[in-house]
Amino acid sequence: MTSRIDPITVPKLYEPFPSAIHPDAQDLEDAWMAAVDHYHLATTEAERDRIARTSLGFLGARMYPTGPRHRVQLAVELNAWITKADDQDVEHTAGRGDLRAVADHLLRWRRAIEDPTAPLDNRADGIDHYFRDLCARLHQVATPFQLLRMTAGIGDYVLGAAAESIYIRSRQVPGLTQYKEIRERVAGSLDGFFFILIEVVHGYELPVATVTDPDFHALNLAAQNIVAIANDIVSCRWEREAGVDANLPAALAQHHRTTLQDGIDRAADLHRQRTLDYETIATRILTTASPELAHYIKALGMYVQGLQDWYRTTQRYVI
Repeated sequence: MTSRIDPITVPKLYEPFPSAIHPDAQDLEDAWMAAVDHYHLATTEAERDRIARTSLGFLGARMYPTGPRHRVQLAVELNAWITKADDQDVEHTAGRGDLRAVADHLLRWRRAIEDPTAPLDNRADGIDHYFRDLCARLHQVATPFQLLRMTAGIGDYVLGAAAESIYIRSRQVPGLTQYKEIRERVAGSLDGFFFILIEVVHGYELPVATVTDPDFHALNLAAQNIVAIANDIVSCRWEREAGVDANLPAALAQHHRTTLQDGIDRAADLHRQRTLDYETIATRILTTASPELAHYIKALGMYVQGLQDWYRTTQRYVI
């Protein structure tokens, strides 16, 4: 294993998808920062400045670059919420040893997506109230079938985040098998939540026969893997400096008894393979796709690229 100060190089990744950004990107960023203030998500000016530098509103504007403003704004805020919540209220909180606080948050979030009218306990803070209010807005625009799928997605996230928190608290790198299981659960919130927002934003619902089709599942899984691996490659040095090695390059380096740089290079190879897999599956589906499914595939590609573009521009991972 490498030391925490070893220099590393991030290789150029294979990114064939089109880049785009919503024309109201600045307004979407402003709306997110207004929510940060309203729900007191930053307790100091320094923390607020750090949140502002991550540009989470602009991230969402890249992930959902088309669609009606009010629906895009909901999607943008939900994505900004999970990014903030996962970083600070799960990973950071677990890192300082407060697993009870992590568990309480995760249980509140699981309850809020299922029933946003349910009261919160007196230990709930701004991040919990914000998600409950976002879920109430979501229930007004999503269909029952979409909400059912989203509830399952949050359930997957809660399970993965709980397991990840234990590894973080114990200061241990998960084994490669355990890492993949955690990542699939945490990234399952993409398939079971944020990918579904593509449908919600554009006002259509993919039928049961489509979302249960093995090729559709394989396409979404490939998209999950692409963004998860790209995130791990970009953030692994930052996480190592923070004393957190719950990422793919670190797991690969540990598994193969090699350096972090080698782990990064291996992860980049996996990223390329999963991107090629995505292209193959998408081409196959498009031969018989409905207009809605064809739109979804195009929008999913822009979603993936939007995240990858943001990874290169955000200051979130600046050491």
